Amino acid sequence: MNNLKVLFFLAAMTCVGVSHAQIEPDIIILRTYEKNNAKGHIIVSGKGEIIQSIEMENSISSKNWEINQKIIDNALNSYLKAGYEITTSHGAGNGITAISTYVLERANEAKEE
Repeated sequence: MNNLKVLFFLAAMTCVGVSHAQIEPDIIILRTYEKNNAKGHIIVSGKGEIIQSIEMENSISSKNWEINQKIIDNALNSYLKAGYEITTSHGAGNGITAISTYVLERANEAKEE
């Protein structure tokens, strides 16, 4: 059942994926919100606009940690493959909610294309 969940979320990531040709901002912010008592989310924004929103699993169960990690990994990798580089990151939490922020900047080579 756990493998089925992983496959479902990986398939969902493909469907929710962003056409990177449409992404114009040179700087984007990818922020993850993981909660113990509710589903988490990844929000990606640039130039004051939401570019992408991805739902994750409830983090109260350790079986969902791996699923959420794969979702985060896929989201970050999709932007890295589109020519962005992580310039800084930060994480904080209070025992109930964990928030991680990644600032990505379009690589110079990608800016010139």
